[in-house]
Amino acid sequence: MAKIAIYEGATLISVECGGTVAEGRPVKMDAAGKIVHATAAADVAIGIVQSDGVSGDLVRVCTLGPSDAVSHGAMTAGTDQRLGCAANGLEPAGALHVVIAQWVPTVANLTPVAGDVIKVIVTGAGKA
Repeated sequence: MAKIAIYEGATLISVECGGTVAEGRPVKMDAAGKIVHATAAADVAIGIVQSDGVSGDLVRVCTLGPSDAVSHGAMTAGTDQRLGCAANGLEPAGALHVVIAQWVPTVANLTPVAGDVIKVIVTGAGKA
């Protein structure tokens, strides 16, 4: 995957990895206070990891504001733009999702598919 952009105005924190993480993916805290991928609709993600990392690495996580992220699957501009966690990135939030971000469609990316990098605003966790 291409390197994701780090945007001015984003709130970033440094957190230790509890396992392997991939840039642009939502992450949550594990029981040891380290980050791991957030892969389920009910996961309460703290934000979007800004670089790849392995267990023990210190990486930056966008917890609020603009970020690039990875799409889990197909999305279409004009539909519900609220996003929650899925196995391979972010997807449109359904009733069971914890919403962590808002998708910002761009002219170049109105219909992203799985694995595409999308622009989002990380909003913090909340129910769909």
